[in-house]
Amino acid sequence: MKTRLHLAVLILVAFGGRLSAQDPVLILEDKPQIQGKTRARPTPAAGDATSTAVAAPTPRPEEVMVAIVNSRVLTRADIQIRVTDQFDRLQAEVLSRVGGVVATIDPSRTAPLAPEEILEEALVTQEQQTALDRVMKIEEESALMAWVEHSLLAEEARRQGVVVEEREFRERLAGAEKESEVTAADVDRVLSHVRMSRADYESSVYDALRIEKMIDRFIALNYDEKYLRDAYEKNPALYYEPAKSLIAHFAITLTGTETRDRTRDLRNVARDLRARLLKNEDPDILFKLPEFDRPEEGILGGVPGWYHFHEGELPPQVAAAAIKLKKGETTDVIIQQSRVDGEVVPTSMHVVKIMDQREPAGLTFESAQPAIRRALLEIGRTRLLQQIRDARTHRVITNLSGIPGRLVPSPEDLMMREKKANPISLYIPRDNPEPAQAVQ
Repeated sequence: MKTRLHLAVLILVAFGGRLSAQDPVLILEDKPQIQGKTRARPTPAAGDATSTAVAAPTPRPEEVMVAIVNSRVLTRADIQIRVTDQFDRLQAEVLSRVGGVVATIDPSRTAPLAPEEILEEALVTQEQQTALDRVMKIEEESALMAWVEHSLLAEEARRQGVVVEEREFRERLAGAEKESEVTAADVDRVLSHVRMSRADYESSVYDALRIEKMIDRFIALNYDEKYLRDAYEKNPALYYEPAKSLIAHFAITLTGTETRDRTRDLRNVARDLRARLLKNEDPDILFKLPEFDRPEEGILGGVPGWYHFHEGELPPQVAAAAIKLKKGETTDVIIQQSRVDGEVVPTSMHVVKIMDQREPAGLTFESAQPAIRRALLEIGRTRLLQQIRDARTHRVITNLSGIPGRLVPSPEDLMMREKKANPISLYIPRDNPEPAQAVQ
């Protein structure tokens, strides 16, 4: 679900990955000077054979470099802030799949635990942690690679001499906030939440604009209108966009361990929210009220966002209910269920209100222009990244465990390397058929 926080973060940090068909603008993220959540690491026991007489101090996350692109640096703290939401979500999923609940010892219990009980507790906890570590490593690797790709493009745009005028920059800031359905005040609140300065945020937006302008140069050099029209006419279905709905989405995440009374109370919260939506109360105001904004309990709402119900953007049962509604209508309380170990269990509750609707687009070449542009942006991004990698003129070092100090380039080394580096060519030789195949 796109929560109010997530929609704001869409501008701040989430655009570090590939441009998707739904992304309206290419807002990517540079390196925010922030420290994220950390998971506690076990320390060696006093009698551990692997421990030393004087243990080296564990460096803070913001001191550990995990990626370097030229003079840009990504730290362990930066990675953690990118995967915090994923960590919380995956932890709930893993714990629901493995053992059902977090293994804990009842503090009110006075009788000693039997050996088999202690062993069972330890094994469940270890299995949960192993599963969580495995999926989180994948998330961290994805976040690292997204940052590297963005940094390479931003650095190449700088070498290409791409500049952004103040007018363009301010228009993009306002447009990004409008498209993501957030206000400037929402952005400031999220910046404070993730300990990111306004200057870092604006630097990210500036870099995103430079990247987009570089890709636009690439498109202008290599794809004329005749080429694009031919590509469209060969397969217009690729650029067709189905109807979209602007929805307000409220959800309550369940762990599967709730008591009957707790489940009833949560359902009443969802019913109360639905009743107020039916009275046409503003969802953006409702979702900020304490009774409906408790993310630590999995209770939160999302400001209105545009969705294609058939593309898997919403849970299946939620999409199936919402797609039947007309503008202004609200669903009943929907119980999303999943099968766990052969048993069907509730995983979340949802309420959706349709705020607005759009007709299908892309039925003609002219109406398909937004979709064609999105396709070209992704093609240009992919092709330019490949050319940058082939040129080998940017220095890239990555290591999720931490880059050894001896491999960190000195400022003098970076300066000499930059003097010798040339921008890549944005022109594709006409005998290369790959771009044509990609657009079609």
